[in-house]
Amino acid sequence: DIWEYADHGGHRAHLKERFSAAHKRACTKYKVKYSTVRLWLQHYFQYGETPVETKHRLRKRRERRLRKAATRVTSFTAKDNETLVKIVDDKPQLYLDEIQWQMRLE
Repeated sequence: DIWEYADHGGHRAHLKERFSAAHKRACTKYKVKYSTVRLWLQHYFQYGETPVETKHRLRKRRERRLRKAATRVTSFTAKDNETLVKIVDDKPQLYLDEIQWQMRLE
């Protein structure tokens, strides 16, 4: 429960009443469910940022990773491509791992 998390040190026990009153005001003013506000607060206590900030930070990280992956250089040459086509034409029944093995042998 969020209040157990918030009360861990015992010195935050008075926050429960303040947050409960603030939640009720925010819920009626902005028409947000009380359970949603509790989840936001729990997320803030756990991660130190709002769920929107977390989502934005993770999106930026994912975009950087995708950008980095898009700029990778492959070592697959035209000769490798010819070898692959030859193997698949000669032995179409092979599974991918067997094709890999054949590529290593040639």
